[in-house]
Amino acid sequence: MVATILVLLALIPVGAASLITGDFSQMVYKPTRKTVHLFLKHRTVVIALSVGLWLVGLVVHLAGDGTSVLLLIVTGVLVLLFTLLGYGMSPYVMFPSLRRPQWISAEEASRLIADDDGVIGVEINGDARAYPVDWSFRPHLIHGTVGGESVVMSYCLLSNLGVTFKAEMDGTPMNCIMPIQWENNMVMYDTAGDRLIQQVDGRVLHGEGVGEPLETYPTLIMPWKAWRRLYPDTKVLHNPPSGVWAVSYTHLRAHETAMNISYAV
Repeated sequence: MVATILVLLALIPVGAASLITGDFSQMVYKPTRKTVHLFLKHRTVVIALSVGLWLVGLVVHLAGDGTSVLLLIVTGVLVLLFTLLGYGMSPYVMFPSLRRPQWISAEEASRLIADDDGVIGVEINGDARAYPVDWSFRPHLIHGTVGGESVVMSYCLLSNLGVTFKAEMDGTPMNCIMPIQWENNMVMYDTAGDRLIQQVDGRVLHGEGVGEPLETYPTLIMPWKAWRRLYPDTKVLHNPPSGVWAVSYTHLRAHETAMNISYAV
């Protein structure tokens, strides 16, 4: 009986996390931003609590206060599943941040992307970079160095918005992941500085520096042919989807059609 109670209790912490911090669950339940920040900040404790309760239940079971082996297996699988849904699915499986971007020349890029395909463009200190929209929507966040500045380029598919942020705040480097969205706009979480950040305005919602905006760089979305005309020596992100992720192109095109988005000029 004790083992049964322990393994069932193990589902509560990560089960709550999967509901509160999971991206897909936002379509059903909208928690407060403060609650999301709390669960992200203490994610290690939440996971450890669930895993610890399940392991103690297993020990009690082996010690003689047995429970159903099937129950042990099912609850163990659910603990892992809820952990993935709450903390791993969006930032590490669906939309893992790109931290070592590969770059190609404008000439090479023109053989791979069409003139009217959209690119997200940023120029810093004379260094022009183009991020093809089709190659940016899965990572959502692309860390790197542009013009000698450490930056993170963010792209929100839902709002078709690209914003380039300085990848530090108050002198502290940021390490951003994309765990969740609110009102059709992505929300970033800086694991290094414990900050929840709304992409559309770069404002810190909760955590260190709450209410302050991040420093941004001018970022434009335009057809590839227009950006190349402005910056013929631009470098271009090379990150074409492959394997099962290539089907995401269909989702992107459907979204663009639904939103009546066109990059042609």
